[in-house]
Amino acid sequence: MTPEVVAFGSDALLKFMPAAGAYASSTLADIVVNSSRDVVIARGLSNLIQAVNIRLHLEQGRLPLHPEFGVQIPIGRPWGDDLGLLYKFLVRGSMLSDPRIANVNNMQISLRSDQFTFSAYVQPIKVKNSQPISVTLP
Repeated sequence: MTPEVVAFGSDALLKFMPAAGAYASSTLADIVVNSSRDVVIARGLSNLIQAVNIRLHLEQGRLPLHPEFGVQIPIGRPWGDDLGLLYKFLVRGSMLSDPRIANVNNMQISLRSDQFTFSAYVQPIKVKNSQPISVTLP
Protein backbone atom coordinates (compact mmCIF):
# COMPACT_ATOMS: atom_id res chain seq x y z
CA MET A 1 0.00 0.00 0.00
CA THR A 2 1.34 3.44 -0.92
CA PRO A 3 1.73 6.16 1.74
CA GLU A 4 -1.04 8.13 -0.03
CA VAL A 5 -3.49 5.22 0.32
CA VAL A 6 -2.50 4.79 3.98
CA ALA A 7 -3.10 8.53 4.60
CA PHE A 8 -6.34 8.97 2.63
CA GLY A 9 -7.84 5.47 2.50
CA SER A 10 -9.81 3.67 -0.17
CA ASP A 11 -13.47 3.07 -0.85
CA ALA A 12 -15.84 2.14 -3.64
CA LEU A 13 -15.83 4.76 -6.42
CA LEU A 14 -19.16 6.55 -6.70
CA LYS A 15 -20.73 8.22 -9.71
CA PHE A 16 -22.88 11.22 -8.78
CA MET A 17 -26.01 12.00 -10.78
CA PRO A 18 -28.97 14.32 -10.40
CA ALA A 19 -32.13 12.77 -9.02
CA ALA A 20 -35.53 13.02 -10.68
CA GLY A 21 -39.13 13.15 -9.61
CA ALA A 22 -39.80 13.68 -5.91
CA TYR A 23 -36.06 13.77 -5.22
CA ALA A 24 -35.22 16.29 -7.97
CA SER A 25 -33.49 18.64 -5.52
CA SER A 26 -31.12 15.86 -4.42
CA THR A 27 -28.09 14.13 -5.86
CA LEU A 28 -27.85 10.37 -6.03
CA ALA A 29 -24.75 8.22 -6.18
CA ASP A 30 -24.17 4.81 -7.69
CA ILE A 31 -21.23 2.44 -7.28
CA VAL A 32 -19.02 2.30 -10.39
CA VAL A 33 -18.24 -1.12 -11.87
CA ASN A 34 -15.79 -1.93 -14.64
CA SER A 35 -16.36 -4.08 -17.74
CA SER A 36 -15.60 -7.20 -15.66
CA ARG A 37 -18.40 -6.18 -13.27
CA ASP A 38 -15.88 -5.56 -10.47
CA VAL A 39 -16.35 -2.59 -8.15
CA VAL A 40 -13.91 0.21 -9.02
CA ILE A 41 -11.98 1.52 -6.01
CA ALA A 42 -11.09 5.16 -5.29
CA ARG A 43 -7.69 5.19 -3.59
CA GLY A 44 -5.57 7.83 -1.94
CA LEU A 45 -6.16 11.42 -2.99
CA SER A 46 -9.08 10.51 -5.28
CA ASN A 47 -10.78 8.90 -2.27
CA LEU A 48 -10.28 12.08 -0.23
CA ILE A 49 -11.79 14.21 -3.01
CA GLN A 50 -14.72 11.80 -3.27
CA ALA A 51 -15.22 12.02 0.52
CA VAL A 52 -15.38 15.84 0.28
CA ASN A 53 -17.97 15.50 -2.51
CA ILE A 54 -20.10 13.16 -0.37
CA ARG A 55 -19.78 15.44 2.67
CA LEU A 56 -20.88 18.53 0.71
CA HIS A 57 -23.82 16.76 -0.93
CA LEU A 58 -25.25 15.69 2.42
CA GLU A 59 -27.21 17.94 4.75
CA GLN A 60 -25.86 17.64 8.30
CA GLY A 61 -28.04 15.41 10.45
CA ARG A 62 -29.28 13.18 7.59
CA LEU A 63 -27.25 10.18 8.82
CA PRO A 64 -28.64 9.11 12.20
CA LEU A 65 -25.47 7.20 13.12
CA HIS A 66 -23.23 10.13 12.04
CA PRO A 67 -25.29 13.25 12.83
CA GLU A 68 -22.27 15.57 12.58
CA PHE A 69 -21.42 14.47 9.02
CA GLY A 70 -22.40 16.80 6.18
CA VAL A 71 -23.00 20.55 5.91
CA GLN A 72 -25.45 22.74 7.80
CA ILE A 73 -27.62 24.29 5.11
CA PRO A 74 -29.63 27.42 5.90
CA ILE A 75 -32.97 26.89 4.23
CA GLY A 76 -35.49 29.55 3.26
CA ARG A 77 -33.17 32.55 3.20
CA PRO A 78 -32.90 34.76 0.12
CA TRP A 79 -29.54 34.74 -1.64
CA GLY A 80 -27.24 37.62 -0.80
CA ASP A 81 -23.63 38.36 0.12
CA ASP A 82 -24.28 37.51 3.77
CA LEU A 83 -25.66 34.09 2.84
CA GLY A 84 -22.68 33.48 0.55
CA LEU A 85 -20.31 34.21 3.44
CA LEU A 86 -22.32 31.91 5.70
CA TYR A 87 -22.17 29.09 3.11
CA LYS A 88 -18.40 29.54 2.78
CA PHE A 89 -18.01 29.38 6.54
CA LEU A 90 -20.19 26.26 6.89
CA VAL A 91 -18.61 24.43 3.93
CA ARG A 92 -15.07 25.23 5.07
CA GLY A 93 -15.87 24.07 8.61
CA SER A 94 -17.35 20.84 7.32
CA MET A 95 -14.33 20.14 5.12
CA LEU A 96 -11.92 20.88 7.99
CA SER A 97 -13.77 18.41 10.20
CA ASP A 98 -12.26 15.65 8.05
CA PRO A 99 -8.99 14.70 9.83
CA ARG A 100 -7.31 14.17 6.44
CA ILE A 101 -7.63 17.87 5.54
CA ALA A 102 -5.16 20.37 7.01
CA ASN A 103 -6.45 23.56 5.39
CA VAL A 104 -8.94 24.99 2.87
CA ASN A 105 -7.90 28.12 0.94
CA ASN A 106 -9.29 30.46 -1.74
CA MET A 107 -12.85 29.25 -1.42
CA GLN A 108 -15.21 30.68 -4.03
CA ILE A 109 -18.94 30.24 -4.27
CA SER A 110 -21.20 30.94 -7.21
CA LEU A 111 -24.91 30.61 -7.76
CA ARG A 112 -26.17 29.86 -11.25
CA SER A 113 -29.84 29.13 -11.73
CA ASP A 114 -30.57 26.83 -8.77
CA GLN A 115 -27.09 25.32 -8.39
CA PHE A 116 -24.33 26.30 -5.99
CA THR A 117 -20.74 25.68 -7.04
CA PHE A 118 -18.02 25.67 -4.40
CA SER A 119 -14.39 25.70 -5.46
CA ALA A 120 -11.35 25.80 -3.23
CA TYR A 121 -7.81 24.57 -2.77
CA VAL A 122 -7.70 21.77 -0.23
CA GLN A 123 -4.44 21.10 1.63
CA PRO A 124 -4.43 17.44 2.63
CA ILE A 125 -2.28 16.33 5.54
CA LYS A 126 1.13 14.93 4.58
CA VAL A 127 0.95 16.43 1.07
CA LYS A 128 2.95 19.52 0.06
CA ASN A 129 0.65 20.85 -2.67
CA SER A 130 -2.94 22.00 -2.32
CA GLN A 131 -5.44 20.23 -4.54
CA PRO A 132 -8.14 22.15 -6.42
CA ILE A 133 -11.63 20.87 -5.86
CA SER A 134 -14.98 21.98 -7.23
CA VAL A 135 -18.37 20.70 -6.10
CA THR A 136 -21.74 21.65 -7.60
CA LEU A 137 -24.85 21.20 -5.49
CA PRO A 138 -28.35 21.01 -6.93
